[in-house]
Amino acid sequence: MGKRVQSSVAESRKRYPQPHGKNKNTFAVRVKNEAEDVSLNVEELVCAVKLGCFLVDVRSPGEYAKGHVPGAANIPLFEDYERSKVATARSKQGKAVALGIALKLVRYKLDSYVSSILHVIKSHRGFLKPGNSFPKIPVKVVFYCWSGGMRSSAVWWLFRRSASTALFTSGIVCGGYRSYREFARSLWDPAIHTVKQSDVSLGRPNQLGDTNGRCSGLPLSKGSRICIIGGRTGVGKTRVLSALLRAGEQIIDLERIARHSGSVFGWVGQSSKQPVSEHFTNLVAYKVAWMQVSPHWIFIEDEGPHVGKCSLEPSLFKCMRCAPLVINILAPKRLRLRMLVDDYASGECRTHSDWSSAMLLSIGKLQKRLGEEHTKSLQYHLDAGQYETVAEGLLDYYDVLYDTHLGEQRPEKKDTCAAEYRKRIGTIIEVRAFSIGSIGKECDGPRANLNPDLFDVDRAIKDILHAVAAFEHRAGTGLTADF
Repeated sequence: MGKRVQSSVAESRKRYPQPHGKNKNTFAVRVKNEAEDVSLNVEELVCAVKLGCFLVDVRSPGEYAKGHVPGAANIPLFEDYERSKVATARSKQGKAVALGIALKLVRYKLDSYVSSILHVIKSHRGFLKPGNSFPKIPVKVVFYCWSGGMRSSAVWWLFRRSASTALFTSGIVCGGYRSYREFARSLWDPAIHTVKQSDVSLGRPNQLGDTNGRCSGLPLSKGSRICIIGGRTGVGKTRVLSALLRAGEQIIDLERIARHSGSVFGWVGQSSKQPVSEHFTNLVAYKVAWMQVSPHWIFIEDEGPHVGKCSLEPSLFKCMRCAPLVINILAPKRLRLRMLVDDYASGECRTHSDWSSAMLLSIGKLQKRLGEEHTKSLQYHLDAGQYETVAEGLLDYYDVLYDTHLGEQRPEKKDTCAAEYRKRIGTIIEVRAFSIGSIGKECDGPRANLNPDLFDVDRAIKDILHAVAAFEHRAGTGLTADF
């Protein structure tokens, strides 16, 4: 079950003697040189994660909370106050003094630190459960700090000497968390060049010599195609994304990742608080890194530059505005109202004690846009349990917002995007949503008295994929090669 490291303070001093003078720098150089032989770049890290490696973030809890590589366990070498002490010493007294302080801080907790790592690995992998044992193939453990420097190198060096080599292999991330951040932010770069609407529709070469009017900067080395799933509030976009995933298509559900559905009511149905924007970007990048490239499509719900408190990486938002194809789902009002009530005022939602008060507060936040009289009317209907009336009273406001967002020109806003990216570039194709059993183009009338789960999502998926195939056919063979 691995080498148990339980030593007294005296034994710890003997096993890990404190380097002095020049020995400190010599020790640091030796450790870093040894670690270089087992370092992984970001691409290798992604492959290692797919193969089941165990990722350890040795940074302080505060650093980890701000953002980390998804799936990494935080086993800090320094607490926040200790890291601050070392950082202050480095800036005021130099690297050698800071290294000495760091060694003193960790010297007497090294044994327990390695034990903590082993315990976390065993508990996460289920090795602590009765009857479970370590696999025959050694578990790969990968460490990272901020820049792949002394912290991760030292922990790796210690772990390699303390844990059984028959049970574990180990390595560090070259460049540390900083390299993952660069990877996460550059997936949608380097730059997105505007192209003419006619070029996108007809598959003509753009000014970069690229066929099909492709915008550069698409994810995974510009090798994937993006289709935006759009439509007014309540047309079932999230249901459609989930159904596309079940059908074997690739999706990025930004609202699920952000734990928010985008409006002032976006908190409804969310079980936990939102990630910070930095970590939101990390999570999206992690999702994309597992996807297949062209000719596969990536379906993304149409969003603004922010999903609740989470800000989209600007290059991702630009990429979405430059998507070659936008599916605009149309649904009759009755079906939309039913789905909105199910999403925001279902029996399950109302079981939460603060649901009613939070809903009233959210409606109140719209008073400047809706006017005081309309806002109070909506709050009255909410108190009376008239949830469809409330939803209907909000549709006009949200429909105008979405129509503006869908259109070719977004209003000028700070931090939204540069002027050349405000225009919608791709082809917009309308797809109608129906209820199960409806025959005509609309389902208002007697057939409209439906439950939300009777939204015919299978028919919607079939029509969407047919629209995508038709778009490819019209654009020519170039689209299916490398869009």
